[in-house]
Amino acid sequence: MKPAKPWDDLTKEELVALLKEHQELCEEIEEEMDFVLKHSSCHLPGNTRAKYEQQLAGVTDRIKRLKKLLGE
Repeated sequence: MKPAKPWDDLTKEELVALLKEHQELCEEIEEEMDFVLKHSSCHLPGNTRAKYEQQLAGVTDRIKRLKKLLGE
């Protein structure tokens, strides 16, 4: 596996592709969180919501950084 390049070394096209991937990941996490927390009939650990929120915060932070690099 090739090591990831620092974001500063990526081309604009690579940054746009990475941004799209992160936006899709954010949507997937939100959909999964909504389903699990609202539609699950199973007992869930108390920290389930916090885990999803932590994942979302990390992805959202990366999206903001990518947009900043792209000048958006």
